[in-house]
Amino acid sequence: MASFIKLIRFESESGDICFADVGKHDLDPPALGSKITAFKSFNDLLSHPNGKVVALQKLLAPLPRDDLPIYCVGLNYNSHAVEANLQLSKVPPLWTKPAASLANPGQDIFMNGYCANSLPDY
Repeated sequence: MASFIKLIRFESESGDICFADVGKHDLDPPALGSKITAFKSFNDLLSHPNGKVVALQKLLAPLPRDDLPIYCVGLNYNSHAVEANLQLSKVPPLWTKPAASLANPGQDIFMNGYCANSLPDY
């Protein structure tokens, strides 16, 4: 099991992609320019006690790998399905999305007209 409290993935001031555990801080992500103890890879974060202090330049989606699909499950919260007036089935719908489709914090999410008008759900 991963041993972190609040994982962030970010670009440092030097352009490196880094990982950090900021779970000991408040609930909000650190401000841009904050100095953070960072690790070059997710595995380094889990296995090395010391990292390098760098400045946070840009927050990124916290995926350790961007070459694996994201597995999605729909209608897995009965109360939400009832609230949205959706019919429940014994087997929830499953689908995948490419990791590249995940937006970074603050990044726009582009949808075609059909999707945008078909009640997107958060």
